[in-house]
Amino acid sequence: MLLQEILQNSKKILRLDNATLSKITSDAHETANSLIVVTLWSSSVLFFSFKLSTGDLIYPVVDHIFAWIMATFGSWYILSRGYKEIIQMQSLLALTGYAQVVFFSIILFGRVQSCFFPLIYCSSTTRISLWMLAIIFWIYLIIEKGIRVGFYIDKKISSAASISFLLIMFFFSDILKSLF
Repeated sequence: MLLQEILQNSKKILRLDNATLSKITSDAHETANSLIVVTLWSSSVLFFSFKLSTGDLIYPVVDHIFAWIMATFGSWYILSRGYKEIIQMQSLLALTGYAQVVFFSIILFGRVQSCFFPLIYCSSTTRISLWMLAIIFWIYLIIEKGIRVGFYIDKKISSAASISFLLIMFFFSDILKSLF
């Protein structure tokens, strides 16, 4: 029942559903669900894309969870100290945790050397392509719209928090740094 609810929320957040975004940011139990999402997605994507054994998965999964928590803390700090907004960190943690569903497609497709989309130019020597930038922009939209809808914050402020989350996430996550 819990996994079914988590999967439904993950599908709805990909479509930027306003009701789901406000539900995730207002429910205190969604923080644990987002931890489940990050742990399951990171371990499965790392297992299949990097072909790691189960013993070698512990460090990358813990590293990515640490990067996720640090990035969320950085966004919360900017919102609370820089812009004087009053929000709960656990609500922001739930929102950014559900955004990880899109984040791991970067890891999955970043390991592939060829391009699947014929209309977008991809070279086999470049590690980042236009579709990876599109995925990063999609994550930005999920977090930015979630902050606006869930916390009733201005677009400029939510945009700054979203950008800071992405920058800190790429700075702390060794897995994401290995793609570039």
